[in-house]
Amino acid sequence: MDTNKKSARNSRVTGAPGPLELPGREAADGVPPLDPLTLLVTAHSPQDLLALRKWIRSFWKAQQKANPVQAEPVQAKLLAGLAPEERLVVLRAMGAEMAKGKPREITEAEAHDIATSPAGAAQMIYLSARRQHPGLQLLDVQRRITDDNVNAILEEYNEAAAPEDEEGNPDPKGPPSNTSGSSVSPTPTATEPGE
Repeated sequence: MDTNKKSARNSRVTGAPGPLELPGREAADGVPPLDPLTLLVTAHSPQDLLALRKWIRSFWKAQQKANPVQAEPVQAKLLAGLAPEERLVVLRAMGAEMAKGKPREITEAEAHDIATSPAGAAQMIYLSARRQHPGLQLLDVQRRITDDNVNAILEEYNEAAAPEDEEGNPDPKGPPSNTSGSSVSPTPTATEPGE
């Protein structure tokens, strides 16, 4: 697909930009103040969704490396009711699974938690606003989103970025949203191509 066709398709998918107000903050303990920031955001393009999926996956992998989950020791209570031969079969099967070293995949709940965290919200908003604001940096967005305001910002983001039809009604073909109110479409549950 040539560039003009991609641009036309993406503009149909993303719709018109809507305003999103990110709060500022007052100076405190040597941290300089930040002025509020108004951004024009759109629904994510297919490229933005792919970038967000990859970011969520890499963020999750970094968390896994930083906090490796230790294998839980087999509880004697679970094996107590088994005959010695059955215990040996169970333990060998468990050992074979562990030896495969197959990495665990990210779950939808984990992806949702990452996407609705301050870092995930900043990434979503940055991807959505970067075409309208070429000088915008991710750090400008990250500094304004905290644990205290992330839910309110995601709610406002969903309203501002929601595609609308010709009469101004929410487009039913727009990005799916989950029950928590954040638009989290790209749940990486399988390995991305090229990884």
